[in-house]
Amino acid sequence: MTRLRRCLGDASLVPGGDGTYALAVDPEAVDTHRVLRDLGAATALLDAGDHAAAVARSDAGLARFRGDVLPAAGEWALPQRARFEEARLRLTETRLAGRLRLGEDVVGELEAAVAAAPHREELWELLITALYRAGRQAEALAAYRRVRALLADELALEPGPRLRELERRVLTQDPGLGVPAGNLPALAVELVARDDELAAVRELLRAHRLVEVTGTGGVGKTAVAVAVGRLLVGLPVWLVRLETAKTADEVLDEVLGALAVVGGEPALECKDSDYQPRPARS
Repeated sequence: MTRLRRCLGDASLVPGGDGTYALAVDPEAVDTHRVLRDLGAATALLDAGDHAAAVARSDAGLARFRGDVLPAAGEWALPQRARFEEARLRLTETRLAGRLRLGEDVVGELEAAVAAAPHREELWELLITALYRAGRQAEALAAYRRVRALLADELALEPGPRLRELERRVLTQDPGLGVPAGNLPALAVELVARDDELAAVRELLRAHRLVEVTGTGGVGKTAVAVAVGRLLVGLPVWLVRLETAKTADEVLDEVLGALAVVGGEPALECKDSDYQPRPARS
């Protein structure tokens, strides 16, 4: 016990009496206590709709883990190890759910998460929802078929009622899943190494009503704009092509055509002097 007190640097941390010893440590200094509080707070924030705060609190909880839980402990620690591995998984789910509700693209992270915990139906629910919100309905249904086959082959189980209900909602394109209205096309290929650009455009859109993406021809400006539009979950996003528009009337015609507006008077009057087309860039 003397060696333990010497290692801790404070003999008062290990008081003794009647042949017993205790560890007198402030609960705030114990990572396991703080992880459980982080999990409770993150879950409550997510349920309350404060998704950004839920993500931040989940990140704080996950940062307390350093590798395996209690790796040097014996069999006596198995229940505690299982308890905190469950807490880590739930923090991961809360973090990804919050980011998904903030409109972030978390498909790749969710694919990695279901690979690490393939029997975790909550993660599959998030993955299927994320794929659907990204406009990838066929892939969302394929993900459902994957988890259904996995559960049947390895556990002889059917997916739970929440997963089955989610499949039905995807099949019927339930508006409650959060897919925005609009006319955005599907991306022909997944964008690679453009995360910084996507984040920069989204940040600009929070502060400005109009954001112009510039660059040389063929660099991928339209692809970036479409990808950003697909991340704006819950908002109607429309793509209007203005390459051939030369006058204000032609700009208005293109907008009305994209919105499929027929007849009626425009609510906004435009004059040719209000629109000056930018010269094409080579």
